[in-house]
Amino acid sequence: MNTRSRSRSRSRSRSIPQESPRVLDSSVVASQIGRGIPNEGNTCYRNAVLQCLVHTPLLVEALDGQNSSLIYPFFRSYWTSDEVLSTSAFKFNFEDNSQEDAHDFLITLLGTLSSDISGVDSNTADTYISDIFRGASYVSSVCSNCRSTSTTTNFFWTILVEVTKDRLSKFFSKEKTLQLCTTCKKTSPFEVERKLEKSPKVLIFLKGKVDSQVSNSMVEESLKIAGTNGVEYSYELYAVTTHIGPSVHSGHYKAYIETATGSWYKFDDSSVSLTEVGDLTDSPYLLFYKRVEAGLVEAGHKRGRDADNETGDGRWKRFKSKSFEVVGAIFQPFQWLYGKVFSTSK
Repeated sequence: MNTRSRSRSRSRSRSIPQESPRVLDSSVVASQIGRGIPNEGNTCYRNAVLQCLVHTPLLVEALDGQNSSLIYPFFRSYWTSDEVLSTSAFKFNFEDNSQEDAHDFLITLLGTLSSDISGVDSNTADTYISDIFRGASYVSSVCSNCRSTSTTTNFFWTILVEVTKDRLSKFFSKEKTLQLCTTCKKTSPFEVERKLEKSPKVLIFLKGKVDSQVSNSMVEESLKIAGTNGVEYSYELYAVTTHIGPSVHSGHYKAYIETATGSWYKFDDSSVSLTEVGDLTDSPYLLFYKRVEAGLVEAGHKRGRDADNETGDGRWKRFKSKSFEVVGAIFQPFQWLYGKVFSTSK
């Protein structure tokens, strides 16, 4: 993310090459710049969210072979044809010609797709959509008066961040809040700490309130978030849905996206123009972060993709492996002595 304040207004009505692949494949996202989506009457909220999703390679990859999925025809048309795009298939229960909340639309769409697209593994309950976007946060609260501790696990599609937090990273740092303790029955300061129990491949933050003030400090290029399994997860920003206007049900939505070229583009309905995140003139509303697999690090160990979201079964296997190593080291001298005795007797 480049925060230099340079104004670029070179517009692009479309940027799909003339010879586009006919089959939807994640490689198209890695090699092309997207195009605009026409506004069909207060549909900017749909356009902005769909632009962020259509530029998510993991989602495009998940749609491979999912021809019957609700969203597949739109994605295929977006990346592989020059035909005029329409978002009419995603009306759901939203009113026609009415401005709606982009976040409500995102949650409705993800919930629909989670049952629309077949699962990663027939032995698991997770679907492709849940595997990519659904996470779980672990929250521990300690009363400063009686030291009692309470813990909760919250599953989420998006994480709501209060406006009082000027940086997203503060959400996962320790903080003190005043609460009524259910153990000592006193209102006391609590030390609250949040960690990721299940880290989604795409982490989406929701700004708690829209306003006319642009909070660029909330738009952090990268995040490092602690997990409950001792792993530190790294995330990088790749898309932002912005809003301008007095409320989420009025005003205008746009999308700012880092494309395959490494440059940021502003997607404003049918208009696409080169820009920089530092040039944001609207308030950030939804922030999309992709997980960086190489960023999974455990103190004192190098860990790879398999360490992510380690299950109890995985920890048991590692324990058994280490146990056999220790036992082998203890009995190694006896194995040598056993060999010497029997070789002499021969």
